[in-house]
Amino acid sequence: MEQINQIELNQLKEKPSGAVFYASPFCRTCQIAERVIEPMKKLYNVPFYKVNINEIPQEAVTEKIQSVPCLIIFKHGKPVKKMHTFDNPAYVLEQLHGQLQSMLK
Repeated sequence: MEQINQIELNQLKEKPSGAVFYASPFCRTCQIAERVIEPMKKLYNVPFYKVNINEIPQEAVTEKIQSVPCLIIFKHGKPVKKMHTFDNPAYVLEQLHGQLQSMLK
């Protein structure tokens, strides 16, 4: 997953849609969540981006991120889906399918 900085994140939020995975490199749960998300990125051919929340801490306040890992699907700069639970790949796929499918159109 490509890691982006604040400027790239702001540009992404100006696009029609995008998926951003907020994580910390010190978070073991974040590493596991990234492995769960990676196949979905390929399945839907949708770009996912990663933000190191330690490098952009104000983003946690802006997007009301209470904990990492956190995946947010943006449409027209607004969050439309936010997830914090990634321990069950089937559940994650079920929760994200509609949003990811609509990003392909």
